[in-house]
Amino acid sequence: MDRAGLRELIYQHFNLDELKTICFDLYIKYEDLSEGNLQAKVRELLEFCERNNRLDELVLIASQMRPNVQFDIPVEKEAVASTAKEKTTEKSFVMQPAVSRPTNLSFDTFSINKWPSGWFNSVGFVTDVSDRYQAAVVYRPDNTPGSCVQFWLLESFGGEFGSLMQRCPGQSLAGKVIRIQAEIKAEDVKEWAGIWLRADGEIIPDLVFDNMARRPIRGTTAWKTYTIETSLPQETAWLNYGIVLAGSGTIWADDFRIEVWAEDQTWKPA
Repeated sequence: MDRAGLRELIYQHFNLDELKTICFDLYIKYEDLSEGNLQAKVRELLEFCERNNRLDELVLIASQMRPNVQFDIPVEKEAVASTAKEKTTEKSFVMQPAVSRPTNLSFDTFSINKWPSGWFNSVGFVTDVSDRYQAAVVYRPDNTPGSCVQFWLLESFGGEFGSLMQRCPGQSLAGKVIRIQAEIKAEDVKEWAGIWLRADGEIIPDLVFDNMARRPIRGTTAWKTYTIETSLPQETAWLNYGIVLAGSGTIWADDFRIEVWAEDQTWKPA
């Protein structure tokens, strides 16, 4: 299927209200799509998903809402033949907001409202987390080339904390020693902040958990690399990781890395 075919399918099978639902499930702000009719909004949504490598997510959600319609990821015409040969190895999907593998770890892509692609506010996956914290992909404030994510809350209620996280399958890392690292900069953090890591089983959550609460980031700090290292239980099914900010303040994060301790006694990308 080419991009025009996918556009026509979405236009024919969804109305404006359903398009809002698709945007909601993709963590894209519907109001930021250009004003216009359904065709114009579908076209812009497709262009955005193409730019940010999220067409597979769009196709998955459309297929779930219209299971009797065959939606396919657009491919170039010259690639159709080779794609047909590869149909025997279908890509596996995970349900939103999880991702199939670690992605956008340097915060290079974002949704229309600047929220980093592949990351979410932890609601539904972290107990008592607040949804009032804001996140946006911005240029690094130290004039280093590239982008990072800014995460902040200007005024907090007592005991309030926010989290920006990613969740992906972790079975391939079960029983192994892993570490996550990220660069963090802080400004006026009133309580504390840090990076965090949690391993969940299929049934039992919190098999492993570390959120740097005993070695927190406080106040205003320059860019620094922080590390969490742990052994994952054999029961590990899901890997969760991100940043946490308790109270008010602002933190910037960049260059998340997930590595595994290899047989040659070195760290390798997970």
